[in-house]
Formats: sequence, structure tokens, C-alpha cells
Amino acid sequence: MEPAKAESESYEIIPADNSDDYLISTIKIGSVSSQVAVGGISGWCVGHICKRIGLLAGATVGGGMIAMKIASDRGYIKINWTRVNTDIKRATDKLKQATSNPSNQDIASSHAVADMRLKIQRFIKCNGVLSASFAAGILLGIAY
Repeated sequence: MEPAKAESESYEIIPADNSDDYLISTIKIGSVSSQVAVGGISGWCVGHICKRIGLLAGATVGGGMIAMKIASDRGYIKINWTRVNTDIKRATDKLKQATSNPSNQDIASSHAVADMRLKIQRFIKCNGVLSASFAAGILLGIAY
């Protein structure tokens, strides 16, 4: 008697017609445990690096703001608030004008974003275990 095969053991290999699809097809070939290991370890590394960079950036920006406030209070820096408010108003008007007119958007970049979104969706759909373990690894990397 031959043991019955579980339907979840079958693997779907995406044909590699360019370099981007080759990466997707090679990752899908691995076993579930190897996908969990690769996704978890790489996610933890990315999360840990993001945490360290975030802490450094926060300390830099916060320290700069504190230094500017101290320099302003001691009289080293004089801030012309009317000019600052005028510049902010001008910048917000330009931003509103640029975002309200859809003809200003670059057609090529919108196609590139849509193409990248489809590739990411296909990668996540074909590599659910890897994607989930990568996301869990990022959370663990940020937490620890």
C-alpha cells in the first residue's frame, strides 16, 4: 500500500523569464523549514538595523532641536518668525497646487509603481511562508 500524499506538499514553480522572476522561482523551491529560517533570520537582521538607524536618527534630530532651542534662548540665533510663516504658507500653497492637478504626475513613474506593486503581490502570494516569517523576524528585530 502506498501512503497518500498530502496536497499541501506540491510546489508551484514560477517560470523564470527574467532576473526578477528567477529570484521568486528559486525561493519557492525550498522546503517550508528553510523558508521559515531564511525569512526569520533576514527579517530579524532588517528589523535590528532599522531599530539602530532609527535610534541614531532620533537622537540626532532631537539633539539638534535642543541645541537650536538653547542657542535661540541665549541670543546666538535670532529667528524671523514672520518670514518663517510666509515661507511655510508659500510652500503649502505650492504643495496644494501640485497635488490637486493630476496632470503634473509623471505617467512613467506611476506605471513603474504599479508594476512593482504587482511583483510584490505575486511574490507574497507565491511565498507566503517566507513573507510571514520575514514579517515576524522584523518585529522580533525591532523588539530585541
